[in-house]
Order: sequence, then structure tokens, then C-alpha cells
Amino acid sequence: EIEADIEFPDEELRTSPKSINKNLQQMIIQVRKLSASYDLGKIFTEGFSLAIAGRTNGGKSTLFNVLLEQNRAIVTPHPGTTRDYLREPMKIKDIYFSLIDTAGLIKTTHPVEKEGIKRGKKILENADGIIIVLDASQKANKEDFLFLDTFSHKKKIIVFNKTDLPIIMDLEKIRSKTPDSSWLEISALKKINIEKLKDLIYTTFIPKFRENEELVFHLRQKLILEEIEKALIRGKQMLQDGYSAEIYVE
Repeated sequence: EIEADIEFPDEELRTSPKSINKNLQQMIIQVRKLSASYDLGKIFTEGFSLAIAGRTNGGKSTLFNVLLEQNRAIVTPHPGTTRDYLREPMKIKDIYFSLIDTAGLIKTTHPVEKEGIKRGKKILENADGIIIVLDASQKANKEDFLFLDTFSHKKKIIVFNKTDLPIIMDLEKIRSKTPDSSWLEISALKKINIEKLKDLIYTTFIPKFRENEELVFHLRQKLILEEIEKALIRGKQMLQDGYSAEIYVE
């Protein structure tokens, strides 16, 4: 429209700076929304990586098995059973999750355990979301708070496990420390609130979307849209600063 007005000034196409400014603003909003849809588009194409974290013997592997509905991880009363991470697909509603069981961050001199812990830390840092499992039948210790502090920047769910036993942990203290996180009391062993946990996983980590909503599926598309948004914002600013049409349209 702007270029037509420049090329054919005698046609009186009646484009005004006010209407152009309004249209640019609408375009910026549309492009920004489409760019933001990549988070959901990526989930549809690649799945959502969801890691289970927590101190040793807190019930991570039991929860891993219960969510998968199969005995994939070895579970024993002895701490440190999981030396490496385990990864298995899991579907909740229409979304595929890549569920990951990681080793507890125990101090060890065993080379295999050390490598497993190192890998686990990397997995947790790169995961799209985290479930932190806390043993509610015991008092919170330094390792529990280490997980909460280390991954305070990550989107996560706090799970208070073993609630079939007397609750010793100060749950309110944990909740006050992580006010932006979702939380749920469960018993992985007794399968208490597991379906509620699946619903919470979906609502916490999966962005809301409408049927037939346009989505961006590839990072390359998202990056191009971000460049488009920058150009639109720059052009809009030049329009507002009083530059001529030949300048801001470019």
C-alpha cells in the first residue's frame, strides 16, 4: 500500500501515517504470536523432554515406572540404584513426552556413578521441564534445597512423594521457596494421585492452543519471523519519528 502510494501519487489511495501505524502494530502482534507458537510446534514435532530429579532413594525410579506403566527402572531400597539416565516415550492426551529418570547427585568416587551424575546434570539442564521428587516422609536436607536452587529458573513440578507414610517434611516451607512452581502430594508406590499428576504435567508444560491454530514447527522459521518483527518495529518507529515514506517503507 505504501509503495503504491509512492509510485502513483495522483491516484489518491488515501494511505495515512495513522492507518499505516495501526496496520504495522497489528502485523507486529501477529508475527510475534506466530513466532511464539514455535514452543508448541517443537513439542508436536520433537516431543517434550521431561526429566525426573531428586535426591537418592526419594522414589524417582518408582515414579518413572508408574508413569510409564511398566517396570523399566530397577527399584531397590538401596540408594543410588540408578547410575545412568533412562529415557522412555510417554503419551499424555495428544502429546508425546520423553520421560527421563536421572541419577541422584550423590558424592561418589565410583567412576561409573560419577559419569552417570555428570550426564544427569546435563540432561536436567537441557530438559524442557523437570519433576523434582521430594521424600515427604523425611525432613528436607541440603540435597533437596540444592535441586530447588539449581533449577529455580526451570519450569517444574514439585512432587511430594511417599505421602502414604507419616509426613515429616515441612511442605509449606518448600512451597514458599518455590511459589511459581506447580506441586502435588503423591505416593508413587501406592499409585496415589498419579492420574492427577499426569493432568498437572499436561497443564503445566503444554501451552494452550486452539484447534486449527497456525503453528511454526522449525527453528529456522522462528528466527526468520523474529527478523521480520525487528524490521516491522524499526519501520514503525521511523514512521513515528517523522521519516518520509520512502525511508520507513524500506
